[in-house]
Amino acid sequence: MADDESAAALLTAFTALTTAFTASQTSNDWTGCTAPADALVLEINRVLTAYTSYKEDLGSYSNTRADNWKTDPTKQALGIMEGLVTASGLADRTAAPGTKENPQQPDIPGIRWSLAKAALPAPLRNLIRDIYTSWRIGAVLDDRSQVAQQQKEKNPKEPATLRSWHMNEQGQLPEMQGAGLPNNAVPLHNHYTATSVKPYDKPANAPIGYAEYTGTGLLNDAHNSKIVLDYMSGIIYLTVTHYQLYDRSNDQVPIYTQRDKSAGSGAHSAWFYIDMAQ
Repeated sequence: MADDESAAALLTAFTALTTAFTASQTSNDWTGCTAPADALVLEINRVLTAYTSYKEDLGSYSNTRADNWKTDPTKQALGIMEGLVTASGLADRTAAPGTKENPQQPDIPGIRWSLAKAALPAPLRNLIRDIYTSWRIGAVLDDRSQVAQQQKEKNPKEPATLRSWHMNEQGQLPEMQGAGLPNNAVPLHNHYTATSVKPYDKPANAPIGYAEYTGTGLLNDAHNSKIVLDYMSGIIYLTVTHYQLYDRSNDQVPIYTQRDKSAGSGAHSAWFYIDMAQ
């Protein structure tokens, strides 16, 4: 859909609602606002749906495209992500409280979407955008086949596929506060509950509010890139080191060394958060 067509359609729907609202103020009969309000919501969702794909072959999530980062994420991806963190100037987000068994994990640095979308490889940018937009409009993005969904496949290798329930076992992400499920997240939560399972043999009846996807953006690498959507709030989390913490040397050209998942193994969080509203 062309931008001018989108703007005209939205303006028409908004004008109709404004006219109905003005009339209702005079008559004190507000029933006339219902239909134009519903029409405006439908128009907004139609426009958002149209923008879940670009026209210049930018809708591909493939990790085989040459415009992905190099296969070793510590040599390219981490440096670029850290540069985006510095340019963004956002406050870190705090990982879940530590326990005796699992000490506190490092804080999670943030990136503004307005900066990320110009710097990420196109497949990764497309996938993050579509995960977020689908959540916003109450849709579900899951590129697993119907058979894989019926079998509740835990570890699909294709980008844009939902994985097992992300339970934040290592405490690397912020603690879920138990906020009410927003209406637009209900379809995703129900789908994720029905077609995925818990990752470990521990008590769990449903997802906790994090939905994990197999990511992309690393050339021919289906292992290291993972994306988690906090579908309570719309915050996106990205790791390019498969949950592994990392260290950065003090050299003029830093050397990045991946560690493991456990707190204290590395100085820096495995995750970056992306604020899609900034």
